[in-house]
Amino acid sequence: MGPQPGPGVRHLYTPAALNLDHYARQREETSVRFANIETSFKARMKELLAAQGKAMIFTEDFKNALHLAEDNEEDMGLVREMSRRFNRQHEGLRFGMYIFGPVVMRTYHTLKQPQEALEALHDPELCGFFDQLVSHQVAMDLLYKAERYPQKLKDLTCAHEYAVAVSNRFDVLGALEDPVELWDTFKRETLQAAKECIGELPRARRGFVSTETLENIEESHAAMLAGKQDQHRALSRRTRTLLGRDKKRHVSVMREST
Repeated sequence: MGPQPGPGVRHLYTPAALNLDHYARQREETSVRFANIETSFKARMKELLAAQGKAMIFTEDFKNALHLAEDNEEDMGLVREMSRRFNRQHEGLRFGMYIFGPVVMRTYHTLKQPQEALEALHDPELCGFFDQLVSHQVAMDLLYKAERYPQKLKDLTCAHEYAVAVSNRFDVLGALEDPVELWDTFKRETLQAAKECIGELPRARRGFVSTETLENIEESHAAMLAGKQDQHRALSRRTRTLLGRDKKRHVSVMREST
């Protein structure tokens, strides 16, 4: 066991930075909407997966399944199989589709499932599914909180395919037995890997659009494609609000750095 977090300890990322707070709200809303039909919905998803042929996994069904998933073997199996089916049916179509990699990782993070997250990243049937930096950020934070320090990057064997540029330095931690030495080495190696990844100085120009805003834009686009005009208009209004918030934050950060 590594050292236990004390007062004032900060994790790798805040929940807001990983959009976990927004994901939690979506889970609550979905739970209310499906209060009387959750069991039948999950049963229908299992029947769909068991059906032979080309039964499609629809975006909204997948979202609902992720937001309804609980910490049990049956639901984890459903998430795994729906991810595989969705990835297969959209193979080669990476543009204009909803990106589920980060949402699946947030599901594992919320339900404290580090092993499921690692297995998903290794799964050859999910190649390309987690091709987003934020998916790996959520996975790293989950492993960190589970005190799986040596596996944070050692087990992310597909990381190079996604240009997640932090090198495989955490293998050294596996040989350490003393908790203090382990923790000190972890901090030192993390800092060095981060410096090599992004440089010691921030880039002169940085994007100011948050992950929450980008996902809201994706949801709006998906609603438009599905012909859900009311939902599309509501999400578009929210996008404008989020962009305004992101711009203010960006301006504030730039002022502080000059």
